[in-house]
Parts: sequence; structure tokens; C-alpha cells
Amino acid sequence: MVKPGFEDILAMTSTLPGSFITSFRSLTKDTLYRKLFTQGTIPPGMVYVEGLGIEILSNFCNEKHGFFIDRYEVPNKQFKEFIDKGGYTNPDFWKHEFKKDGKVISREEAMKFFVDETGRTGPSTWIAGQYPEGQDDFPVSGISWYEAAAYAEYAGKSLPTSAHWYSAAGNDFLNLTFVSKLMSISNFNNKGPESVGKYKGVTSFGAYDMAGNVREWCWNETAVGHIIRGGAWDDASYLFYEMSQLPSFDRSAKNGFRCALYIDKEKIPERTFEIVDYSENTDYSKVKPVDDDIFKIYNERFLYDSSALDAITEETIRSYENYTIEKITFNAAYGNDRVIAYLFLPDNSYPPFQTLIFYPGLNALAETNLLKSTETKWLTDYLVKNGRAVMCPVYKGTFDRINDKERAVLSGRQLTDWIIKWVQDFSRTVDYLETRTDIDKNNIGYYGSSWGGLMGGIIPAVEDRLKVNILIVGGFAGPSEMVSTVSRIKIPTLMLNGKYDATFPLESSVLPFYNFLGTPEKDKNLIIYETDHYVQRNDMIKEVLAWCDKYMGPVRPKSNVP
Repeated sequence: MVKPGFEDILAMTSTLPGSFITSFRSLTKDTLYRKLFTQGTIPPGMVYVEGLGIEILSNFCNEKHGFFIDRYEVPNKQFKEFIDKGGYTNPDFWKHEFKKDGKVISREEAMKFFVDETGRTGPSTWIAGQYPEGQDDFPVSGISWYEAAAYAEYAGKSLPTSAHWYSAAGNDFLNLTFVSKLMSISNFNNKGPESVGKYKGVTSFGAYDMAGNVREWCWNETAVGHIIRGGAWDDASYLFYEMSQLPSFDRSAKNGFRCALYIDKEKIPERTFEIVDYSENTDYSKVKPVDDDIFKIYNERFLYDSSALDAITEETIRSYENYTIEKITFNAAYGNDRVIAYLFLPDNSYPPFQTLIFYPGLNALAETNLLKSTETKWLTDYLVKNGRAVMCPVYKGTFDRINDKERAVLSGRQLTDWIIKWVQDFSRTVDYLETRTDIDKNNIGYYGSSWGGLMGGIIPAVEDRLKVNILIVGGFAGPSEMVSTVSRIKIPTLMLNGKYDATFPLESSVLPFYNFLGTPEKDKNLIIYETDHYVQRNDMIKEVLAWCDKYMGPVRPKSNVP
């Protein structure tokens, strides 16, 4: 937007359908209001955000707690100026109590941790007090929360609260279809950070790189440290819309930040600045599983009459390295629906193939094409390249089966009806796989991530044709009745989780889930990493392949067979 005498404004809005929070759809579509400021009244390098959370969606004339936020992540050259002007030695910038490993330490002790690879003052990614040549405009990275907060104090600003960060992202999380488009043009390249603003991922209020590049520290404290948001270049892209947390002294190469400037801070609700509690409201450890008679009634909800699949191979795609993809459709267990499924078949091993059936994360409720989903490829292609088949059903309301007139519901009474359909889609997929001679019927497993990790506490309890259960960042969430399903899972189960996961908190969600598993101790394994709602891909590949080899047996590579 350009108007003489006023600050130029870069603004975006979504014209795409796709909010699974249907009551907000009319508010998130085709609506764009922006406040104009006279020339010189917006702080340099910042953009104006209309308000907090739901305020952005309210009537334009209503009073809002508007604020400014940096257009870009703080770059190396600006952080170097902070250091050169005594930023690390001036106590006026370090206003927060230093807490490390549950203990309060002095500023002198804390400063010993804030050094680079050569022991000089500065971010952990620098050398000899200098950032890499040619990276003036790269986001500063490798800093703790305390260093980010000190810089913000030096700049006369503040770290944004988690709520302000969310609002600056444009409240676009209400429309996951728009979010998926934004993530696709942001830096999740798995290679490293890039110059701020290089990627075209711009939020509704004109802020760049809030998705990917480096993850960004926020103001709010948690039980383990502080909130950090947005995901980084080598994170799963869904971390853009997830809240994460890390110890405040964490100085990962992925940690950066941007600053906020509040207009009327005293008017902002105090709860916005308070500690964020991620513990589950439900104490699952105190929930008792129902007896077998009651569970039998529960299980009957997922049963369906045997009927013809009428399966059709709609398309065969052979352009992928080391594997072939078949697009298949078959009759669903309900109504007149057809299930769509993509079967990834390896070219480097002999059939019959061991097969994992994949259940995705919540990105599936936003992205409209499974084959174009970067998350799906990131989580599955290594399995196919290592000689196993992967079956990706398109569950009702996800990917290619998204219907804007019938959106999936993730809460309330309707959720139960959707869960039944999702479980039946999975079982119907097993029905189909059992008809194929190139699939090993005795070696079919469950493989889920995030939302799929949650469903991995239900499906393997009611589907008895599975050999293994593999859950990437899964755990308890929602209704306590899941205790009854998890306790009836008997097959070998591998769980890979992050210690600081805010979606599935370790103590209140992950550990109770693992402890309730009915799987014998020798056949279940929980591995905890120093991450959040994410596991490094190399770690995931190592453990998943080893688990498959152990419980499904090795594949028969063509190179080893005469």
C-alpha cells in the first residue's frame, strides 16, 4: 500500500479456503484492513501489527493493543554493533535473573557460557569474535535467551511475548491452507540460514522469515526455560505454527530472535507476559483403563461390514529415484466415499515388501496434495529407498480429500465420529494391502508422526493385523479414554520424543503413554532427545530402520541376490 505522506505498508491476506476452525472462516477470508501512519512515525525496520490474537479478527473500529515488531530477524551486523558498544559488559542490559539447571547463578558465572567457538565473547556460531565473512545480513544465531533479551534492552525494545509473536505471524494459523503456502516459500531448506528477507515468506503484517530461517526467542518463561517459535532451516516446517520451549541457556546454531516495541504496554493484559504452563490438565497416570467388557463395546464402534473394495489403480508414477508410486482408490467403510491412497514401492528390493502405513501430522488438514507435501516426503522417502514399501492413505478430511463443506472437527462430540472414520480408513487400507501378492501380509506396521503419534495410541489397539508401532513425537492429549486403548497395544512399539516438547510434555504426556503401553518391556523403547516437538532426521532414520530390521526382519536388496 502506497499513499503520499504516509508510511508504505506491505500486507498480505488469504483468499484461500482452509480454516478448520470454521467459525472464523468468514473473518479470515478476503478481509484486509491496515492502519496508516504518517511518514516517519513507524520505527525504522519495524512493521505495525494491528493487535493481539482474536483482536485482529474483531471489528476494525474496536480498540486493539497494536504494537510494532521487527520486519526482519536481527542480523549479524547489528548484533556485532551491540557487542562492540559494550553490550556484554554493561550490566544495565542484563536485567533478568540467570537460572541454569534449576539454580540461580551470578552474571559473572553466566558470562562464561556466552562465548564463541574460540572462547571470545559472542554467539556460539562465531569464531574469534567475528561472524563468517559475507554474512552481514544473515540472522544472528547461536545465542541464548539472555543474550537476546540483553540486545532487546540495548535497542530500547523487548522480546515479543508468545502471544505477540503469534499475532505478528498474522493470526494465519486459523487458516492452515494459507500457512502451508507460506511455509513452502520460507527457509526450511535443511542447508542453513540465509540472508534475512531472501525468502518470500511474508506474514500478513509484512514480517519476513517468521517461518523458518532461525527460530526466535520469545519473552515468556516456562518450567524448563523460555518459549521459542517459528522453526529453523532444518526443522520440520510444522514447527512454524507450534509453540516450542528450550532451556534459557540453550545456544543452538538454530536460535535467533527479533524484537517488539509496545505502544501502550501498561494496557496489555498482564497474563500475556506470564509464565506458560505446558503440563497436561489431565493426570493420565491416575486414570484407570476400562475393563475388557467395556472396551469391547468401545472397540465395536470401529467395526464395519465386509464389502467389495472395488480397488482401482488410477495412476502409476515411475519418475522417482529408487521407487514407484501408485495412486489407488477403493471403497470406504462408510457412505459412498472412496479412499485415496498412495503406495510407494521400492525398486531396489524384492517383493513381497514389508510395509509401513503412514499417519501424518496436522499439516494434512491444510495441504491439498499429499504428493506435494514436504513433510510426507521428509518422513517417508528414506524407508522406500531402504527397500520397504510405504502406504499413505488419504484419511477423510485430509490432503486430496479436503472438502471445504465438510471440514474435520478436532474437538467436541463430532471428534468421535471423525476418529471412527480415520480408524476405518486405516483398516480399509490394510484390507486392500492384503489383496496384493507383492505385499508381505505378515509384516505390516503403523508409522505416525505428531498427530499420527497421537493416533498411534488408538489404531494399533483396535487393528490386530499390525507387526510394529512406530511413533515420532507422540503421546497423550485430549480425552482420558486413550489410556484404555494404549494399555491394549501389545505389539513392539518405538517412541522418539523431544525432551522439551510443548505439544506432548514429557512428564505429563509422553511418560504416562509409554508406561501404559501393554507391550512387554523388552519390546518397547522410548528415546528422548534434547529437542522439542521434533527429532533430528538422522536420529529418526537410524532408530526407525533399526526397529524395522529387528522386528520385521531385513529386506532383500536386489544387489545382494543373484
